[in-house]
Amino acid sequence: MKQTLLTNGIIALFLSMGTTACEAPDPLTQIIEKNTEARGGADAIASVQTFQSRVQIVEPTFKVMGEYVATRDGKMRIDIFAAGQRVFTEAFDGESGWQMFGDGTVAGMTEAGEEILRIGIIKNLYGLSEMADLGVTVSYLGSEVIAGLSYEKVDLTFANDYVTHYFLDSKTGLKIRQRDDVALHPDLDDTVQRFETIYSDFRTIGGVVYSFHDEKRDIDTGELAQTTQVEEIIHNGEIDPTFFERPEG
Repeated sequence: MKQTLLTNGIIALFLSMGTTACEAPDPLTQIIEKNTEARGGADAIASVQTFQSRVQIVEPTFKVMGEYVATRDGKMRIDIFAAGQRVFTEAFDGESGWQMFGDGTVAGMTEAGEEILRIGIIKNLYGLSEMADLGVTVSYLGSEVIAGLSYEKVDLTFANDYVTHYFLDSKTGLKIRQRDDVALHPDLDDTVQRFETIYSDFRTIGGVVYSFHDEKRDIDTGELAQTTQVEEIIHNGEIDPTFFERPEG
């Protein structure tokens, strides 16, 4: 009897250990949950149906203002202004991309350019916890220490096999670094470069946390390619549906 009780106790112990192991969340799930919570929570992120931002963009040869608008139904537009005058526009109307130059001339867009715009909509409007539903594969690549700070490395693979690399702060869960092999302005120059973007100046807008400052550097040369400073973010503002339509001309 004592041996039976002992045996049953050991079996129960191992069964309990197995159940606990099965119920424990995998590292990727924990990382996604931590990032989601750090950004304000899944409900707050999902509540943003339209996203508008005004940003200052500085590159080695110019400084401009950008007004960016994106919606959860897959549309976006960004207008670029220099010295108060619109000099360039690119947009995606939900089906195809178009661009308009300073003189009002309208043209189509390359497939690569369209894909960058679509990916931008996903990155700006959706959280990591929503990526799987959008057909984006999220993979965990382990931890890495860079400049004394510990990161969790997460890759996002989009439908066209484009991969972007996120480095999430192990303590806070926020994305601090991002690495991409991409052309900076694909419709002007399709040369692919390796870039690292570092995010800072985190602020909460409408319950959601955003970086208001980032610096993009060429990984191979170390040169600063682009600096972006957000001046304003607006959630769920009224947008005329025709705003994204390609103009005649």
